This record gives sequence, structure tokens and C-alpha cells, in this order.
Amino acid sequence: MLTKEKKAAYDKIHRQAIRDKTIIQSSNYYQEHREELLARERVYKKTEKGKSVRQRAQLNLRCKKVGITIDHYNALPKKCSFVRCTATTPGGRGDWHLDHDHKTGKFRGLLCSKHNTQLGTYEKVKEDAEEYLSTR
Repeated sequence: MLTKEKKAAYDKIHRQAIRDKTIIQSSNYYQEHREELLARERVYKKTEKGKSVRQRAQLNLRCKKVGITIDHYNALPKKCSFVRCTATTPGGRGDWHLDHDHKTGKFRGLLCSKHNTQLGTYEKVKEDAEEYLSTR
């Protein structure tokens, strides 16, 4: 009769062998049916469900990058965080921009396309501009 430790060790080896076999089978299947699978994926990506799944995955990655959850994002009012901005649509291509401090990664708010571009430009030239203005 097997002891608990021997049975656990056997089970672990057996599970790993099954995992390895499954990976090999999956890889072989993909190699044999690659073109068919890729064609099916292209068609799926054009469906409403495929687009929705892709957008959600992209939003999830964008939220993770700035340290917020999708629920937090969905709870935010969909308007630009700039004080005098009245934009209620993101403008430009895509969705609202998730503004964050590039040094700390801290999320600061949603920005429309126009203000995201302006802020990005400002942050790049800020030090040069301050140095120039201090010498005048």
C-alpha cells in the first residue's frame, strides 16, 4: 500500500506527464491546422462579440498599466479631467486616455485626445521651458 507522500509524489508526476502530453498534442494540432485556425480567428475578430472581447482585453491592459480596475474605470464620469474642458467624447481615435504620472505610474484622470496630446508635449518640454524662462 502507498503512503500519502508516495501517492502525492506519484500523482504529481502523473499530472505533469498528462500536462506535457496535452501540450504536445495541442502544438501538433495547431501546426496541422494553422491556416484554418488563423482564418477562423480573423472572421471571429470581425464579429461584434470578437470586437467586444478584444476591446475589453485592451481596456483591461490599459487599466492595469495605470493601477486601476475596470470597475473603477467604468465608475468614472466620462468627461475630460481638465478644468475648463467640456468634452464629453474622447475625440481622435479610440477611447478616453488614462492620464498617469510616468514616474510613479499613479492614475490622475481621464483626458480627451486634445488635452492628452497637450499634456504629453508639456511634460516633454517642461524642464527646458522652465530653464529658458528663468534666464530671461
